[in-house]
Amino acid sequence: MRRLPAHLSLLVAVLATWTASLHDGFVNFDTPWMVVDNRLLENGLLSAVRAVLWDMSFATRHTLGAEYLPVRDLSVLMDLSLWPTGYFEQHMHNLALYAVLCALVLELMVVVLGQEPRAWFAAALFALHPIQTETVAWLVGRKDLLAAVFVVAGVLFWVRSSGRGRGLALSIGCMLLACWSKNTAVIFPALLALFVIFGLVGQRDRRWWLGWLPLLGVVALVSLTSFAVGQQMGFLAERRGEGVLELLWVQCWIFSHYLFSFFWPFELSALYPEPNLPLAFGLVEFLPVALCAGLCLAIAGSWQRLPLVAFGLSWFVVAQLPTSQLVPLQNIVADRYLFLPSLGLALALAALIPVRYSFSKKPLFVLGVLLLVFLAMQSRDRSQVWQDSVELWADVVVKHPELGRGHAALAGALRAAGHEGKASTAIEQGLNRLPGDPLLLQARGLDLMRKDRAAEAEAALRRALRADPRLRRAANNLALLLHREKRSDEALELARQMARTHPSYSHGLNTLGTILFDLSDLDGAERVLLSSLDYNPGNTLAICNLGSVMYRKKRLEQAAGWWTRCLLLQPDNPTALEGLRHIAPR
Repeated sequence: MRRLPAHLSLLVAVLATWTASLHDGFVNFDTPWMVVDNRLLENGLLSAVRAVLWDMSFATRHTLGAEYLPVRDLSVLMDLSLWPTGYFEQHMHNLALYAVLCALVLELMVVVLGQEPRAWFAAALFALHPIQTETVAWLVGRKDLLAAVFVVAGVLFWVRSSGRGRGLALSIGCMLLACWSKNTAVIFPALLALFVIFGLVGQRDRRWWLGWLPLLGVVALVSLTSFAVGQQMGFLAERRGEGVLELLWVQCWIFSHYLFSFFWPFELSALYPEPNLPLAFGLVEFLPVALCAGLCLAIAGSWQRLPLVAFGLSWFVVAQLPTSQLVPLQNIVADRYLFLPSLGLALALAALIPVRYSFSKKPLFVLGVLLLVFLAMQSRDRSQVWQDSVELWADVVVKHPELGRGHAALAGALRAAGHEGKASTAIEQGLNRLPGDPLLLQARGLDLMRKDRAAEAEAALRRALRADPRLRRAANNLALLLHREKRSDEALELARQMARTHPSYSHGLNTLGTILFDLSDLDGAERVLLSSLDYNPGNTLAICNLGSVMYRKKRLEQAAGWWTRCLLLQPDNPTALEGLRHIAPR
């Protein structure tokens, strides 16, 4: 296999497939907080860089998605500095990173499989697979792309240098950059260990083993930082299942989900439902366990006869561990979690092809080409789904109608697109299927509030809170509704309870401040609104309300300062504009 033609042909295949992900827009799935409404640049680029690197306060970490990922964040800040609303260029940045990654993957496949066409096939299988769509087509996938680039580059440096000298130093640097792109890259030393276990890198003397200490130091540093930030932000989820058997079943379900997604990529989705823990083990409940047992047997059975197949399957398992809910995460499964692990499955499939056959025989060559073309077509189709919020959530609803979050997100996307009637219909259709779903009841309450149907909205919101008392948005809207209906005592009690339950919820604190202001408790309103800004400095409602508080307190200079700050964020804010007009003649 000639390397330059191999790289050029792979690049052509990647661009032909993934240019479908380029467009001048974004989906409303996490992208607004990371890209569209990112407030860090308001005080200048240098201030933003300092905040990304050093500021561990709640407000800054909240703005950055409750994580410490400085490489990801600096990459996004660079995009926002160069192209503030140039989403096409930002998508191009994602695609450029992916092209670099695929070139590195090809080099890694050559290291593992040798100078053979099956190394190219493994890289192409990884590069063109539809499971990568979420990472490539979604701007928030930037962290997965950066992490994978540094992981594969670091592995190459380490393997080619046998873990010594400059190669080891570069590998350590790549690991740190990978972990600061996405903290799941802490699995890096375990991936290197696979090369030793399978004899792809020979074990060395005692001094050689000392080279692992810096790698383990990076693991400790990143793990401690991630847990500290996660606990501060309440980012970690509750563990699924109780007891060893239930936890083991959940792990089996997760691994079987990813195997199914890789080998049958027709049901990919932005969201997936949580598994129902089995009360008793029947055939269906036993399938994930059987599939995982089969995976373990495949690794053990191929260890001697087909060691590269066992290596690829082991890569899949090991790379999946950080997202396998050993540490509980908010999402139990997601397509992006399979991004790096899928490299192992691609390698294992290519390694199944005997060297003596390779792709020299016409039937095998034609079959391989047809498979790659088919995958590329599926990836192009899937990329179209990720170009529009309505289409993205409609896809979720079709594939997983049992997810209330999907119906509610579809309604929100329709409303944002100006389709109020369709949004209401989406909510009602969701409730027809899921009558007691708290997210849909919350969405119905907000929809009815917009239509000034106060009694029905109150009933829907109360039902939502009975179904899930943690729904802070439902509590916030109910407090606003009660206050609007002149039931301020009830609204105040609910808002105070919400502030106790969700002390970092900036919008809830603003609601409490608004109620206190209208009840003429100006000192209480000021205190609560300032607290709101501690958690979200860009909350324009709280900023504007502080201007009103200061105006009522006759502190006109401070009022003007708050209203001016509000207009910097929202130039057409009517309250701030009117307030400044009142102050100006004075």
